Amino acid sequence: VDKMAAGIQCFAARNAKGQKYIAITPQQALDIMTDEKFQNKLYGHCVIVNGLPDSIMGVKVVITDTVPLVNVGTTGAPKFVRACPMWIGEDLIYGMWQNMEIRVRQPEDMDDLLQVGARLGMGCARVREETFVCIHCDEGFAPAAA
Repeated sequence: VDKMAAGIQCFAARNAKGQKYIAITPQQALDIMTDEKFQNKLYGHCVIVNGLPDSIMGVKVVITDTVPLVNVGTTGAPKFVRACPMWIGEDLIYGMWQNMEIRVRQPEDMDDLLQVGARLGMGCARVREETFVCIHCDEGFAPAAA
């Protein structure tokens, strides 16, 4: 939460306005859900909506298991943390990078069946670099023994 507040300060210093988002892992969401100060309205931080964290300090929460692990340690002493992205929604565009290719074929062993396949490439890109912040969050990962 302190790192998220620092990210909000970075956006304010860069004069970045708009809806803020952060991607967190399911484990981080569980940690938030089990933390009493986020459950209790008396603390003023009740962020649990329909059983999941929705918004913290005005930052919308996106729960995904694709938040990357990065090594912030050394070769001899690796330390893995999650690189949680925080961004302004208006400065992220979603688009098609590879046009759709459609294939239709009839399997040789089936007379009354057609198979249709489609393939395309889609993704997101940053419009303005200054509206993205990477927050390193320690989840206590240890490297696997060789």
